[in-house]
Amino acid sequence: MKDIHVTVLTNAIVDILAHVEDKFLENLGLQKGGYKIISQMEMEDLYAKIPPATEQSGGSLANTAAVLSLLGAKTCCLAKITNDAFGKIFMHDMKAGGVLFPIPPAESLEATGRSIILIDEKGDRCMNTNLGSSVNINPEDLCLESIKKSHILCVEGYFWSDERTKKSAHKAIEVAKQAETKIAFGLSAEWCVKTFREEFLSLIEESVDILLGNELEYLALFNKSLEDTIHHLTKMNVLSVITRGSEGSVIVKGQEVFYIPSITPKNFVDATGAGDTYASGFLYGLTQGLSLEESAKFGALVASITIAQIGARPELSTIRKTLKEAGYEIE
Repeated sequence: MKDIHVTVLTNAIVDILAHVEDKFLENLGLQKGGYKIISQMEMEDLYAKIPPATEQSGGSLANTAAVLSLLGAKTCCLAKITNDAFGKIFMHDMKAGGVLFPIPPAESLEATGRSIILIDEKGDRCMNTNLGSSVNINPEDLCLESIKKSHILCVEGYFWSDERTKKSAHKAIEVAKQAETKIAFGLSAEWCVKTFREEFLSLIEESVDILLGNELEYLALFNKSLEDTIHHLTKMNVLSVITRGSEGSVIVKGQEVFYIPSITPKNFVDATGAGDTYASGFLYGLTQGLSLEESAKFGALVASITIAQIGARPELSTIRKTLKEAGYEIE
């Protein structure tokens, strides 16, 4: 019996969010809107230099699972943490939000993963991530029953950056296919797509039912213009979701193509997690029987709640208020 709407396989990351002036980024040689993996030593050095910050659980698909749960879906998060302060924050936030978290914390690994997210004057993010213990998830750590009981398994492309996590991803996908669980794949980041392009293309062709990513990631994947990419996708057997920021999103399934406008809140604060929470709304719509177009519109609405605040996970009261104003009711 499939009684879990979505299970995610993701890196366990605690986000450390701080607003900075552009000059702060320039002085440290950090790229506006950039993303890079940093060492534990670099993490500690940067942490000592940033202004007062907000700490909250993150990780791309962990955000998706958390917001899905707030919307009323039953979700499960498969991720590896350490039994340290940040690991306890991550596990508490997931469980408090109603997300199943079956993998116990490790006692002797390196620190739980962290990402220092520096928000510049325009609200764009510069992300500096140390994956920490999240890369130590092994196939034997996976809760296979949760995958078998799920309607959808979501796996993130970031898992291809380490052989251990990639091996776990392949195991999870194998189990999902055997259990007739639909497989969603998040492209994660442009650099990730460029690095593992051939592997991603092969995976998508062989196993993926739902492909999630932003415009830059899709363009890097197919080496085509957006128009040609969409035309190419119409010939593939995959439901494709392309987010485009303020330009909205595009949904492609076979010959069906939907162009969905974005929803801009009165106050744009922080783009952190907008794509993650768009995925929450879209997948929620799919699991609740909404059409592709309505699911995409719901995804845009949920994303608009996120960018009106700091961090990727809105409060339940804010979600309920915004959805009610838009004519949606959740339990």
